[in-house]
Amino acid sequence: MSTPRRPSGRTEDGKLRFASRIVYLGILNITIYTAVAFIMQWITGSPPPDSLTAAFIGFWGTEMVAVAFIRVTKEKKKKGGSNDDYSE
Repeated sequence: MSTPRRPSGRTEDGKLRFASRIVYLGILNITIYTAVAFIMQWITGSPPPDSLTAAFIGFWGTEMVAVAFIRVTKEKKKKGGSNDDYSE
């Protein structure tokens, strides 16, 4: 019988890893911002400024890309891969 596989993003003791927390926080923040923007549009008739929306989504998008980059480079290092994709 095989040992149960632990879910991705969790440590040995079952706690969420820091990177997974950041991803969940980002998704939660973007969802809340979107809901608040819809409510603000409905109540006041005007949406939040475009620059605020672009900055907010840009910040969290950059965080997600950074977390993904860190995860990919860690996996490459674990497997012993080279950073040069053209090496033989």
